[in-house]
Amino acid sequence: MGTREESKNHRRDKIIAAARQLLEQSGEPGFSMRALAQQAGVSIATPYNLFGSKQAVMLSVWESDFGQYQQKIEQLRVDELELFFDAVSTTAERLNSEPVFYRTFFNQIRNDEHEAESTPAFLGTRYAHWKKLVKNAIRAGLLVPDTEADAFAMNLRHQFLDSIYKWVDEGLDLLEMEATIHYGFALSLAAMATEQSRQRLQKKIRQAQWQLQSVWQTRLQVMINAGELDVVLQQVAADQIKIIRESPQQQWQSTLEA
Repeated sequence: MGTREESKNHRRDKIIAAARQLLEQSGEPGFSMRALAQQAGVSIATPYNLFGSKQAVMLSVWESDFGQYQQKIEQLRVDELELFFDAVSTTAERLNSEPVFYRTFFNQIRNDEHEAESTPAFLGTRYAHWKKLVKNAIRAGLLVPDTEADAFAMNLRHQFLDSIYKWVDEGLDLLEMEATIHYGFALSLAAMATEQSRQRLQKKIRQAQWQLQSVWQTRLQVMINAGELDVVLQQVAADQIKIIRESPQQQWQSTLEA
């Protein structure tokens, strides 16, 4: 690679890093290209010359972040079935490490949905990621051979992004988000499971159910203790907590530990 090309790549990397810093610092997606140039220490023309638009900068931030995510996934030493769930847990870990950046970034993607969702850099990479996992699971004999990889991957991507956007809007905390995606994935995978994987997926379903019930029980108890519910709703919540406590939760937990 020539010196000129190295210099160009270096400036691109500086601009991508600066965009990420602006998202993290401000918690707002609406920074200007001028602010981006100042943060990166380059001329106002440079981001336009190297990327063409702010949209292209944001997609480059996505590609860079997704590349780091894929490296993490490739380092996991698990089989083709477990990888679906570990990929979700890895995502939750990354969201937890930089919550302001990821909330701001996903808000930007959603605000630009018409353009961003139609681009391979955002939609395509996630779709290709899940399709690869599906095809690998089929080859490993963990999903039945007639599983339609394209439709299955799209379904997983929808489940995944829907729960992430609920986290972005603070409708789910990370623990509930992770358990919700695990539950949806386990149910979907179980529908196409082979004998080799069926019992493992049933165990995954029970585990996710137990995790979600635990989250809901804690939330209900907090609401009761804080007096946030009227008398009728307090009784409903108390009854629900009792149901949860008397449910096969201990049986699920014993199964998980077996």
